[in-house]
Amino acid sequence: MNGRTKENIQKSFKQMKDIAEAIFGEELEVINKWISEEPSDDTKNRAVWYLGKSIELLSKADYFIGICYCGRFNGCNAEFEIAKSYGIRSTAVSMFEIDCFKDVVDSLSNAYNKDFGE
Repeated sequence: MNGRTKENIQKSFKQMKDIAEAIFGEELEVINKWISEEPSDDTKNRAVWYLGKSIELLSKADYFIGICYCGRFNGCNAEFEIAKSYGIRSTAVSMFEIDCFKDVVDSLSNAYNKDFGE
């Protein structure tokens, strides 16, 4: 979620909940994954610290919906693999299907254009 606004993250959670309910065929309760706690000063890798917190929350889930093509977000890939490996019913959707991922798509597009020109 690095680099995304809290508002867009929360909007994408809502849209992904709707998709998950359609896929799994039941009303689902969302585990709030917004982590407001900050890692301690001696944390060497903040991304791993946040992933640990996210995995802790994943341990309470019956279902998991993730994002495919999330190369910029290694934690998304890790969460999806962990969910599958530990028997949590899982699915993934393309971030290009989620309206609130426009900020990510734009960022990727800008990075590509910067590296390779338009």
